[in-house]
Amino acid sequence: MSSPFFFIAVCLILVLLCLWLIKRLKHLLSKTHELKNEIENLSCTLRLLSEHSSDISFRYDLKGLITQESQNFQRVTGHDISKNHVTIYDILTENPLNEKFRTHLQKEVKQEGTKTTIQVEIYDRFGKGLLLELLEKPEYSTEGQLKWIDVVAKDVTLAIKTEKTLKESRNQLKHVLKAIPDAIFMIDREYRYRSFQTIDEDKLWQKSKEFEGEKVFDVVPKPLGNFLEKHMELSFKTGKKQIIEYQMGEGKERCIYKGRLIKLSEDFLLVASSDITAEKLANEELIKAERIAEETQKAKKAFFATMSHEIRTPLNGVVGTTNILMNSSIDEKQYETLEILKASSDSLLRTINDVLDYSRIESGSLDFKESLFYLNKLVEESLSLIKFEARKKGILLSSNYNDDVPQFIRTDEARLRQIISNLLYNAIKFTESGSISIEVSCLKKLNEYLWLNFKVQDTGIGIPKEKQHQLFEEFTQVDNSYDRQFSGSGLGLAIVKKLVQLMEGDVSVQSEVNKGSSFEFTIKVRVASSMNNTDNQENTGMETDYIAGEHPMKLLLVEDNDINRKLIVIYLERLGYVADIAKDGIEALQMVSKNTYETILLDISMPKMDGFQVVQEIQKLEDKAKPYIIGISANAFKEDVSKAHEVGMNDYIIKPIYFKDLKERLLKAHSLIK
Repeated sequence: MSSPFFFIAVCLILVLLCLWLIKRLKHLLSKTHELKNEIENLSCTLRLLSEHSSDISFRYDLKGLITQESQNFQRVTGHDISKNHVTIYDILTENPLNEKFRTHLQKEVKQEGTKTTIQVEIYDRFGKGLLLELLEKPEYSTEGQLKWIDVVAKDVTLAIKTEKTLKESRNQLKHVLKAIPDAIFMIDREYRYRSFQTIDEDKLWQKSKEFEGEKVFDVVPKPLGNFLEKHMELSFKTGKKQIIEYQMGEGKERCIYKGRLIKLSEDFLLVASSDITAEKLANEELIKAERIAEETQKAKKAFFATMSHEIRTPLNGVVGTTNILMNSSIDEKQYETLEILKASSDSLLRTINDVLDYSRIESGSLDFKESLFYLNKLVEESLSLIKFEARKKGILLSSNYNDDVPQFIRTDEARLRQIISNLLYNAIKFTESGSISIEVSCLKKLNEYLWLNFKVQDTGIGIPKEKQHQLFEEFTQVDNSYDRQFSGSGLGLAIVKKLVQLMEGDVSVQSEVNKGSSFEFTIKVRVASSMNNTDNQENTGMETDYIAGEHPMKLLLVEDNDINRKLIVIYLERLGYVADIAKDGIEALQMVSKNTYETILLDISMPKMDGFQVVQEIQKLEDKAKPYIIGISANAFKEDVSKAHEVGMNDYIIKPIYFKDLKERLLKAHSLIK
């Protein structure tokens, strides 16, 4: 039997061993818990890195089925494998780049631990191509069988496109540099030639092998070398582009260059040098030619001024005598002959006046005289100057004044008349059919001043766009060929421009070939003070019968009988009105559709369309203000007057027409329409 002490000792040892084992177990459990926490923390960190990384990760099996994905996979590609079965092969594009990927498992992934990097292009959820760079890690079973492929992918779409764009840009830059005619040099901080680019090396003053690597002042002789080095130093120091001109050689060998010095960095400077010899020599010749032209111009002005005066004096006698004869007792044939003489002398006088006025403008001797005058009367009188030619061509003349245009203004009446007349003469010369109109509007008012705009429009031959810039140049015409169709001095529009500028304004043109032209000018005028009838007559020299100033109206006269028409025109002119004329009802409707008339004097008995029919057609016109219509007829029966009112006429005059009667009817019309 064993000693009891031995048994007790064994038990004590066993107890101590158990206590040690328990303590060790607790320690191991504590370490396991810490390791578990570390693993969880590491997993959380990896998950956060995955979620916030621009890279994506996923896993696919041998059939290509994507079985796992990171959150970035769905964000980048748009594909959600939790809702749809997606294989890597389903989303590959037709890009030939993908052919390598389709076969790489059999060719490249052969043993455990192999990692493969490859590029593919896939479709995202919206059908857009994405270029991905894949880092693949195959996983094998214990038996060595491939189970799946773990993939970490980077979206390199932008990087690849950027690299491609950069490569294309470099190629383009290379081609551009080759196409630049300038010689381009790279200079270092020690002023040495480091490289060069030029289309034709033979044009350099030295071959590249003679100066590449050499210093500037060792290659370029003094003092030019010092000059170049000075500006190179300035460019390095300030960083600002330096532009210089320098010369190489003398006499026929002289070459002039323009250099541009651009600082690229602290160590390099780019110098672009272009040969401007031809340009500089041409400019020198141009300066000489301009000096000669200026001297010739002065002599020409003096000659024209003298000759214009000498010719104009006797020509005034011819014009005056012609006017006297036309107002004397002569037969129709003699009158027609005098009309031809008057038209020719007027044309010649206008040309001489243009030359004389131009010489005065150029010499600065043209005075500006402000006066008070009736604007509408000036415009209508200017229109009357081309009536004879307009009548021969069958051209309609019209005028229009916006409501904000004052009746009386203060400016140089003679100069304004000359501007308008020149534009109207120009319009009638280049218009064979259609119409010519003048419109006056007010652009703005400031204190006592107004800026008035005048627009002269025609339906003439028009002016090509490439010729329009020449219109206001002296002695210039659009067609200056020897057999040109239209004559003239080429000064009319040049004078218009200078006179408009003298009146603090500007002139412009808009034109289209075969459709017509529109000349506009704006001048600054002073507002006339309010005046009563007495003041009007005293300041403007108007007769008592002149009522147009106080009662302005836009009139249309429709009359087929030549004698009656001329009689009414004379009456209207005596009253101060210049009416548009229509010879029948159809022509009247055409004019009403194009213009706005306040009052129409309408004959009733006319061929083609009588006055009653005209009124009915006018009432059908939409978006047109209805004019005040005064019927004119020899029918004096009561039923005729009643019918006129029934169809829409406002008043009725029975022939023969008396001046006083017409005046009263027009005053009545104005009082009702204003």
